[in-house]
Amino acid sequence: MSNNIRMKSAVSAALLGTGLALAPLGAIAQLEEVVVTAQKRTESLQDAPLAVTAFSSDNLEALGAYDVTDVAEYTPNVSFVPTMGSTANIRMDIRGMSTAEPSLTVDPKVGVYLDGAYIARNSGAVFDIVDLERIEIMRGPQGTLWGKNTTGGAVNLITARPNGEFGFKQQLSAGNDGYFRSVSTLDTARFGSVAGRLTYMHKQTDGWATNVGAGEKDLASSDVDAFRIAIAWDVTDSFSVDYAYDQTDHDGVPAPLQITAVTPDAADLIGTYYVDTTEFLGGFNPLGELAKTAEKDDRLEKFNLDAITEEEVEISGHNLTMTWDVGNVTLKSITSYRDYESVFNGNDLDGGSWGIEENGSFRSIPIFHTTGFKEQDQFQQELQAVGDAFDGKLEYAVGLYYFEEDGEEVNPWDAGIYQPGTPVMLKGIVLGSWYTIDNQSRAAYGQFTYRPTDDWYLTLGLRYTEDEKELGLLASDPRLDEAKSYDEDWSEFTPAFTVGYQPSDDMNLYVKYAEGFNAGVYANPTDPTVENIDPADPEELTSYEIGMK
Repeated sequence: MSNNIRMKSAVSAALLGTGLALAPLGAIAQLEEVVVTAQKRTESLQDAPLAVTAFSSDNLEALGAYDVTDVAEYTPNVSFVPTMGSTANIRMDIRGMSTAEPSLTVDPKVGVYLDGAYIARNSGAVFDIVDLERIEIMRGPQGTLWGKNTTGGAVNLITARPNGEFGFKQQLSAGNDGYFRSVSTLDTARFGSVAGRLTYMHKQTDGWATNVGAGEKDLASSDVDAFRIAIAWDVTDSFSVDYAYDQTDHDGVPAPLQITAVTPDAADLIGTYYVDTTEFLGGFNPLGELAKTAEKDDRLEKFNLDAITEEEVEISGHNLTMTWDVGNVTLKSITSYRDYESVFNGNDLDGGSWGIEENGSFRSIPIFHTTGFKEQDQFQQELQAVGDAFDGKLEYAVGLYYFEEDGEEVNPWDAGIYQPGTPVMLKGIVLGSWYTIDNQSRAAYGQFTYRPTDDWYLTLGLRYTEDEKELGLLASDPRLDEAKSYDEDWSEFTPAFTVGYQPSDDMNLYVKYAEGFNAGVYANPTDPTVENIDPADPEELTSYEIGMK
C-alpha cells in the first residue's frame, strides 16, 4: 500500500531584520552590509527577496559557533540537532519541514551544500566548521536555484578561498567536560597563478554523562580530526579553477537515552518472558525493572549501560569548480564526489542494564540494543550560467544538474518486544535493516528577474526534475531466502513566482509563491517479508511568503 505525503499551503510571513541576528551583542551600531550568494550572484542581503540568514566568519567566531548545529540557535524557524543514538547524524528542521530518520532510504527535507555541492545524507552532516567564510540558511523550496530539489530549505556552506599570501593562523579553545578545540590554518604564497590553503582541526570532549556499566564510560563524548586542502588556480583574468579535498574522522559515543516513563500495563507485566519463543523466565519483568529507574523531572548524569560502544565515522569529499566569465555571463561547472562510512558495534538504547543473576554472573536481557554498518558515496555534476541582459533589466540563473548515489546499510536490532494487553515479551525475532540503495536525479532549472522600473521587479522560477530510486534487500537478511529488488521513478515540474517593490535603498517588500517537490521514498525496510514494498508517494509543498526587509 502506498503512503501519501502531501503538504499543501505552508504559509509564512517573514518580517526579516536578519542582519541584527548576525552581530555580536553591543555591536549592532557597527553593522556592515551583508553580502550573500543565495541567488547564485553576489548581492546585498537587503536586496535578496527571500528569507535568508547569513553568518560571516567573523560572526561565527564572535558567537562561538564551531559546529553546523550551533548557527541554528541564532536563526528564526530553524533547528539543527543530533539525532537519537548518534554523535554524527543530524536532524535539520526549517519551518517545520524535517527528516529525523537517518536511514539511507529517506531523503532530507533540508539540503546542505558545501561550496555549491549537495551533501545527500543527514548521516555525517554534523561536521565541524573547518575554514568557512560564510553560512547562508535559506527557508522554503529552493529548487529553481539549487541543484537538488528540497522542500524545507537549504544551508549553503562557503569555504575560504586561498588568498595567495603566506600566513599562519592558530585558534585554541577549551571548556568544561574536557572540551578542547584546535584549528590551524596555513596559506601559501602564490606560485605563479596558483595558491594553496591547508586547514587542520582537532576537537575532543569527554561528554556530560558517565556510564557505570560495562560499556564505554564517557557518554556524549567525541574525538574529531578534520582537514581541508584547497588549491586556487587563476588561469586567466576570466577563467579560474578551484579544487578542494576535505576529510573528517569522527569517533564518538552517543548521548544516553533517559527513561522518563513506562506505561502502567507494561510496568505491571507479570514477568512471562520468552527468548526465541522457547525459553521461560518466570517472575522477571524487564519493563518493570526499567520503570523503577524512570526519571521525568531531572536530567540524569550517570547511567548503567551494558552495550554502548564507540561510533566510528569517516567522511571525505572532492570538489572541482571551474568558473569562466564571458562578457555579461558567468559559466560555472561544479563536479563533486563524496564518500561516507560508519561502523557502530553496539548502541544501548534502552536506558540501562536489565537482566538476571544466573550461576553467579549477570545475564543481560536487552530491551533495545543495536549494531550498525552504513556506507554511501555520491557523484554530482552541475552546469550553471548566471548573467544579465537588456542593460541589466533582466537577470537570470540557469542550470543543469545530475546526481547519483549508492549505499548500503546493515542495522540488526536486539530487542524485546512487548505486546500490550498480554503478560508477554518476545525476544529472538529478527528486526532491523539489510538493504542497498541506488538513486539518480536529473534536473533543469532557471530563475529570471525582470525590472520594468527601478522600483518594481518580477521573478519567475522554473524547474523540471526526474528521479529514479532502487531498493535492494540483501540476502544476508535472516528473514529472506534470496535478495529482492524494487525500483520506481518520478518526475515533476515546480515553478516559483515573486513580485517585489523597493521604494528606497533601505526597504524591500515582496510576495513569493513557490512549489517544492521531493521524490517518493522506500521507507526503512524493517519488514521485507511482504510480497511487495511500495514507495511512499512524492512530497509536494506549496509555500506562500510575504517579506519585508
